[in-house]
Amino acid sequence: MPIIEVRESLTNDIIFENDQERTQVVTQKVNLKSGMQRNMLQMDYFWDSLPSQIGVPVQLNFDGTIELIVTPTPLILTGMNVDGQPNAAPNASSDNVLYKAIISGPIIPELVASAPFNQRQFPSQFLATQSNFPFFHPHVYINLVFHLKEQKNYPYVSRSRCSFYMSFAEKKISSLKYGLGLIREFSNSQTERITANGRLLQRPLELAGQYSPLYTWGGARPEIMISGQALTQYFLSQSGQEAETMNTSAQLRTFAAQSRTMVPNPDAFGDAAAGMPYWIRDLLPLGVISGAIRAQRPPRVTQDDPTLPGLGNVVCV
Repeated sequence: MPIIEVRESLTNDIIFENDQERTQVVTQKVNLKSGMQRNMLQMDYFWDSLPSQIGVPVQLNFDGTIELIVTPTPLILTGMNVDGQPNAAPNASSDNVLYKAIISGPIIPELVASAPFNQRQFPSQFLATQSNFPFFHPHVYINLVFHLKEQKNYPYVSRSRCSFYMSFAEKKISSLKYGLGLIREFSNSQTERITANGRLLQRPLELAGQYSPLYTWGGARPEIMISGQALTQYFLSQSGQEAETMNTSAQLRTFAAQSRTMVPNPDAFGDAAAGMPYWIRDLLPLGVISGAIRAQRPPRVTQDDPTLPGLGNVVCV
């Protein structure tokens, strides 16, 4: 597959007029050839000029958080937060995110030349040089999302210059695969407003006992052994010289109920008084349950009145 390399830059002055407009986005669209599948291979960026406030006597670093994100579809901000600031970009786990970095300066702004900037990115610096993220849209969007902290004085004007490098491997694909890829990416871009994938675990200090009782009690739980007499009563004799010992449905249901008896840790599963282990239920004939069996299923009722519409339709009762 041929390798396509792209170098672009974003240079702009960001103006925050008041405390109601503390999120600004700068974007650059890079057009590519349609009908192709591309794999993002490498991505890197470089600050030609660090983000800083201008129009003030002392030039300080940008007072807030910056999200750098590369996507094959136009950027749609979410209802989530990033480092305490609202209107964050989509999560890096989204299939539409080819690259994402979050940049922030010190808590108290310092001189831009000496201010330490913190950065975290996905993929990491090592993986970003050998990633392999496929996409189908015939363009990519490079976005800088500026989240400004609340200021005492407005307007707040920030200036920065940033350069980007990207490389793609591309190949010609069928119209069907290309069309499905476009639909999927477009659909993904519409469903990222709020992401909540985690599940809160209840009583986290007791998870071992909830999930694996053996872990809590330090070994395998004891097992109930079935007696030889019970075996002769339960299993059918296959000897050609002996009559088969048969059990009634009520007796089999009793076995099933006893084998399903729940007991507290660390007692053995099953009914100890009856000598019935839990694994008996695995040997029960098909269809045997513990409890009464309904005589018949609900009757099937059809609409047979010729004067009414829907002749022959099944009626739910």
